Amino acid sequence: YVSVWHLNESINPITDSTTNKINGTRGSAMYASASGLMGGAQLGSSSLSSYIETSVCYSKFASISNFTFSGWVKGSPSLNGQRLLSSKIIYSDNGLDIFSIKNADNSYSIGARGSGNALRIDHPLAATGLSNTWLHLAFVYNNTAISLYTNGCFVKSGTIDVAKATSYPLTIGAFAGNRATDGSYPGLMDEFRIRNGVSASDWIKAEYETVKSDS
Repeated sequence: YVSVWHLNESINPITDSTTNKINGTRGSAMYASASGLMGGAQLGSSSLSSYIETSVCYSKFASISNFTFSGWVKGSPSLNGQRLLSSKIIYSDNGLDIFSIKNADNSYSIGARGSGNALRIDHPLAATGLSNTWLHLAFVYNNTAISLYTNGCFVKSGTIDVAKATSYPLTIGAFAGNRATDGSYPGLMDEFRIRNGVSASDWIKAEYETVKSDS
């Protein structure tokens, strides 16, 4: 793993459990919650002060042409395009963007895009969105190819633009380096991980099952 954030801290810093120590600083409107899957979790809001800003810019990860991001989320977005993990100041910038969407028909989707906005992948969720249950997400990124898994199962693959390096800090729960725009995710976040390499489907299934139940 490049980074593993258990997201159970009640004060700063938000600790990276790997030896890379890519710790994060929580904004004043990001709250600790006791309702995580493994200990505590972080609870975001729609405030501009709701974010966790890590100690490195995206160039730390841009040299890795294949990696896997995974994490648990709970809570439906209130706007179209609220960020779970981002190295962008706006959606059309260089970098990587993993987001949640409230669609025009009030349904919900999750998705990812690389640099720019020309290519993206998104996937609709059940009508209840993320309101009533935890959802495990895994995005497997391989240069421009990306695959999405939910709750340990493959659901969709597609192509995105290359996620080019930026000078902005990789940010959890909001846009990176820009507090003047919307994009803060108003929900619970737990066990966010970035793994160096393309994870196999069995690995993703095992990661999901390990956190979901100690059986």
